[in-house]
Amino acid sequence: MNQPILTTGRSPFIGREGELQQLDELLAEDAHLVTVTGPPGIGKTSLVRRYASLAPSARKAPWQGVGFVDLSAAWSVDDIVATVSASLDIPLSTGSADEATETLLGRAIGSRGPLLLILDNFEHVAEHGAATVSRWLGLAPEARFLVTSRDRLKLRGEVCLQLNPLDTSEAEALFAITARRVRGSYSPSEEDEMAIRELVVRLDGIPLAIELAAARVTVLSPRGMLERIGRRFELLGHGPADVVPRQATLLAALDWSWDLLEDREKDALAQCSVFRGGFSLEAGEAVIDLSSHEGADVIDTLSSLQARSLLRTYEAEAVPGAIRLGLFESIREYAGKQLEAGAGSGAVQERHRDFFLTQAESRVVEFGAPEGSDLQWFDLDRENLLAVYQRARDNEPEQAARVVLCLSHAMLRRGPFDSNISLLEDVTGRLGSEASPLVIGRLHFARGAARSVVGRMTEAGEDLRRAVEVARANELSVLEAKALLHLGLHELRRGRLDDAREVLEEARKVADDGSHARVLSRIQVSLGISHESAADFEAAEACYGEALTIARRIGDHWEEVRTRSKMGSLCSFMEGRLHEARGHFEWALAESRTVGDWFIEAGSAYNLGRLEMNLGQNEAAEEHLKRALTTYQEMANRGAQGFVILSLGLITLDRGQCAGAAILLDEAEQILDQVENPLAQGYAAITRAMVDLAESDLASAERRLGPALELLVSLEHRVLEGIALCVRGMVEARQGNRNAFRTTRARARELLGESGWGEGKAMLRALEAYGVLFGEAPAPPEEVSFARARVAMRLLTGVEPAASSADNPRTSPATSTASTPPQRDNESSSAQLLLHRDGRWFEAAGGPRVDLTRKRTLRPLLLLLARAREEHPGDALDVDAIFEDVWAGERILGEARKNRVYVSIATLRRAGLDLLLDTRGDGYLIRPDVEVRWAD
Repeated sequence: MNQPILTTGRSPFIGREGELQQLDELLAEDAHLVTVTGPPGIGKTSLVRRYASLAPSARKAPWQGVGFVDLSAAWSVDDIVATVSASLDIPLSTGSADEATETLLGRAIGSRGPLLLILDNFEHVAEHGAATVSRWLGLAPEARFLVTSRDRLKLRGEVCLQLNPLDTSEAEALFAITARRVRGSYSPSEEDEMAIRELVVRLDGIPLAIELAAARVTVLSPRGMLERIGRRFELLGHGPADVVPRQATLLAALDWSWDLLEDREKDALAQCSVFRGGFSLEAGEAVIDLSSHEGADVIDTLSSLQARSLLRTYEAEAVPGAIRLGLFESIREYAGKQLEAGAGSGAVQERHRDFFLTQAESRVVEFGAPEGSDLQWFDLDRENLLAVYQRARDNEPEQAARVVLCLSHAMLRRGPFDSNISLLEDVTGRLGSEASPLVIGRLHFARGAARSVVGRMTEAGEDLRRAVEVARANELSVLEAKALLHLGLHELRRGRLDDAREVLEEARKVADDGSHARVLSRIQVSLGISHESAADFEAAEACYGEALTIARRIGDHWEEVRTRSKMGSLCSFMEGRLHEARGHFEWALAESRTVGDWFIEAGSAYNLGRLEMNLGQNEAAEEHLKRALTTYQEMANRGAQGFVILSLGLITLDRGQCAGAAILLDEAEQILDQVENPLAQGYAAITRAMVDLAESDLASAERRLGPALELLVSLEHRVLEGIALCVRGMVEARQGNRNAFRTTRARARELLGESGWGEGKAMLRALEAYGVLFGEAPAPPEEVSFARARVAMRLLTGVEPAASSADNPRTSPATSTASTPPQRDNESSSAQLLLHRDGRWFEAAGGPRVDLTRKRTLRPLLLLLARAREEHPGDALDVDAIFEDVWAGERILGEARKNRVYVSIATLRRAGLDLLLDTRGDGYLIRPDVEVRWAD
């Protein structure tokens, strides 16, 4: 919370440098009238006082004097003239009797030459602006007028500066300095700082509210203030005794603004309090009723409130370009009390409920069909729907359930899953047996689908089967088909491929009989997933193709995107079709943003990351995987996070960083153990055993592979069983156990030899290569495309053939020549990098000399990394630092510069530096245990 603190008078002045500069630019140019607007307590007076204290000495101002006039006590033209003349010490006793005093004052101001005249608190006399300020602009052409008002003056030539809330860091600093003023010894603890951060956000960053709250530190801790934020006008009830009464408390400031409103404006502002999280103009027209005010128009009245700074307009972060209306929380609470006092809250809340429930249900077609605009609407109005749910949950549980079902529609695709499940559990518990079967069935369906995704498998199965029962008993065929569809996906997550396919075939029959084409296309995709999981790629491709045909015929773009993503997944498993997979993934990733489905977007990013990893592009892979991980974390999708972390661990292992890989893979195993997905658990165990193999901890690898193989055999997943056997065979080869190796290899050939599963075939080729340890000298594979197989081949390099062990099938790892462990990440290493002083060539760890003479990019990049290793060992260079040094002077976009660095790093790795380069966060370095030596 360290911010520069400036003081002006009795109040601290924090930040606002941007606004001060804006005032400078406006007043120094052609603007002769600038009005600073903003809601009560936002700091308009503080800003202009600060500006006055700096002008003209600290600024290039076109005036020589400054006058400050507080108009808070003025109500008429005569009051304004008297106050201004007294403040400027201008007598008005001379002049023509026919001239108005405001004209005389204008001439007097003009005679002062270049003058900055600040007129503070003008909102309540804004109607007299034409008779005063407008006339003075013509009579005093050298003067500049700086006005503060909650409403613009609407005069010709007026330029407005809207004052926004403080940002969080500035607001925290204001709280701290104010607290120290009232309690000199105050020093916030770490817990206090966290509470202060939340408190200033809840106070909307409004300086007056923050100062009033901070003054309470003599009796309350910041956490105690947070607990009382619901009674904010009690919390913010007292201010300094020597300020204008309406500025002493936030309530007084709002009372002042309320009294200045017309009746129609008061009524509209009170009704606006029913909204949460902002609202659209369409919603405002539907909910706000001004029929009791003759001729009143909702749009005009809202515009008037916005002009008076009581209603704000802003662009929604969730949907760029969407303009929203909203109230600051303090104003909303104040307006809500006015609504309750008028006894009109019930009717307004009913209109609010009816509008948002109707809008939400109209966007849930067949409780599916998530188009992009629908999901964006839920992003924008989630808070309004939650407000309807909170009001209805006790007395109208079915209404609350309908709202939650609509919210669940969006949350299943965008998260957060934990909040989704909590809402569904709450309304299901409150709903009585008299509720409609459709609502009851949909609740069980939605809750089951959400629980299955997060790994609560037993409960999920119960919910989905209950949804099927309710649907069949009440002839709700769409619900039945969708519940069966998700029950099939649920069985897939449990690794029960045959059960899943049986349920999905049943779902397809229901959808066919009911002509539910939209649901049918999704069932076809799920059937494709079941065939893909069993490595029946031909059947999977046929299912995906049929789903794609249906989606295009009915115009379901969401399903088309999802299907293309799955087709990419299929191709990424199939030998020789990795580049075809890239086309599907890139298209699906781009189009996922148009349909607004974060689940598909994250899945496509994850699949692209896996693809790049298998192609050896680890930097690009890591970028995609981290992006997917961030989205899955925001969605609270633990199972998907486990898969991503597993892939990141495999990349780390591919780089030869065993300790880092072990940490990531242990984390992934822990997560996947919690989601009851046995296929995922088996896959994770295989990958973790690869780390043991890399570290020559062969006994540990055996311990992991045993249970994993038992699990995969029980699930009848031939391909994963084959991959696990490949790893076991490698362990046996490293142990020098020829007979066991040959037996395992034979079984792996049987499982993988005819499979089109690319990773399985690559692992089988790597296993065949391990025969060299027994003198079989198989032809090494020309190229290995999959990360796991690359690791296996790298581990084989440099390992001496094992002594014959036909008579001793269980050679001890301690005595086997194949069991010498490679260097661990955290141990000292004899790795060396011999580098020409100009970067013309290098030799890595005694390997061949690599010529970089004509590599104009790689030479400076390697030199930069080598010098950083000498000067700051262990510190990584981030992407921007690398780009600015290697491509100095070039100006390209951030994503393009990242890609250029990634490609160059990947090229250095392939040239022979793979085991010497390391990745730390978003940066790169030569490992600190590598000795860099220079040659002429």
